Amino acid sequence: MLIGLSSNKMPTFAGPPDQFVSTARFRSADLVSSRMIEDGVSMPVARWRSSLGLDAITHGYSHHTVILQNAGEDVRRIDKAEFSGRRSRPGSLLILPAGIDAAWRSDNISDRTHYYIHPELLQSVALEMHGQATSLRDDCMFIFDNGLVDHLRRYSFLIESTTTSRFERDVAALEIAATLVRRYSNLGQSHANLSLRDRGEALAAYIEENLSTKLRAEDVARAMGISITVLKKLAHEQFGMPLHHYVTERRLDQAAGLISQGVPIAQVALDCGFASQSHLTSTMRARRGVTPASLLRDRF
Repeated sequence: MLIGLSSNKMPTFAGPPDQFVSTARFRSADLVSSRMIEDGVSMPVARWRSSLGLDAITHGYSHHTVILQNAGEDVRRIDKAEFSGRRSRPGSLLILPAGIDAAWRSDNISDRTHYYIHPELLQSVALEMHGQATSLRDDCMFIFDNGLVDHLRRYSFLIESTTTSRFERDVAALEIAATLVRRYSNLGQSHANLSLRDRGEALAAYIEENLSTKLRAEDVARAMGISITVLKKLAHEQFGMPLHHYVTERRLDQAAGLISQGVPIAQVALDCGFASQSHLTSTMRARRGVTPASLLRDRF
């Protein structure tokens, strides 16, 4: 069990992570806060605010880094043509595997939190889960994954708390590592080899966790480790309708449930992935012949 792994000695950094030291050398980078950088843990955290201005090169670090974009929509990778169209957005994640060289460009202020992950932690979790080592994929660029973001934010909360035990912190780190292995490692790509039923269930679970995001087909396919063509076929087989239709129906189901609980309609729209309250209203009227306001009135 992964919990059993936490009772053993967790792998720890001997000093500040490579990327922390490298980022600190950029004149345009301001360290907003850091936790556990010098404390010998498996997953130190630092928050940075910067504007690259000029292109920046990241050389193959000895550890993995998961970057949560807090603000800024302009960061992009420029050394590979297939990544040139992807840009950071608030709430997006960049998963940077150990040993990867890359070049980046940004003209705007970027606010982001770095989670530095000891490579032995990931390997220990992979061995525990699958009986073999793995590596993180290098195509997980500015993706949306609410489940992983929740794990990251919980970990940040725990390491900032003065009452948190080391055991609690280690378990949270293991949850993050397990999610990375399951969704964003080479082993995670075994979604393609799962049974149709298991792949469909994995797809449904991912959608449920991320209904509040844009859920672009390319992001979903990347998270599942399958092509967009396979994703579209899987959606038809699992849901009996195109992916975007299913996502809309699930958002409307969730919205109706929240409205019945008395949640304000504007908040419901935000929580369920609609662009605005008017977008929720027009979609619900077109699909279900009712409006959020009428559902709210029916509560009383």
